[in-house]
Amino acid sequence: MASKSANQAVVSVRHEKTIYNVTLKLNSANSKWVITSVNKAKGAESNSSANNNGNVNSGSSTTTGTTSSSTSSANVATAEKNAVELMNADRRANGLSDLKVSSSVTAVARSHAQDMVNRKFFSHSNPDGKTPSDRLKAAGISYSAVGENIAENTSVQAAETSFMNSSGHRANILNSNYTTVGIGVAYDSAGNVYVVQDFIK
Repeated sequence: MASKSANQAVVSVRHEKTIYNVTLKLNSANSKWVITSVNKAKGAESNSSANNNGNVNSGSSTTTGTTSSSTSSANVATAEKNAVELMNADRRANGLSDLKVSSSVTAVARSHAQDMVNRKFFSHSNPDGKTPSDRLKAAGISYSAVGENIAENTSVQAAETSFMNSSGHRANILNSNYTTVGIGVAYDSAGNVYVVQDFIK
């Protein structure tokens, strides 16, 4: 669960199998958030975003909590549409054009989100060692650059907010080189949403 006041915020972050409550305070001198305490809790995971050079920008984009959501395909499609709208709104707010949505890239992203739910892992690489690049190539999708953001959160809106509050994930969303996106969504049995954003050029 994340809570925030004007100058302080508490977020829950999962690192590997452990959940931490991280308290942040706004430094009025430079308007930057600084970590003031980290306490062990229980429940989410940190993630990273890989660019086309194979470099990894790490950052957390997870909060914990549950919500009641149906896992019907109609609800998944609605959530994915909402996720795209939120992501493109963040791009427009930063002077960038919308990314074009690819149904084939969306299918790859959705498959990875569902795979994380089914096999209970949270990573850009699946248990078979397949990376975002591997998954896109297997689907016959060609590209010259690729990036991926993943989140486990209470809603697609909360996931997008977390992405934008993390430098690595924000950099993927606001990368002017990317032209196309696919955002996949899956829900676990507790109602948590897994969001996968796959960006390509």
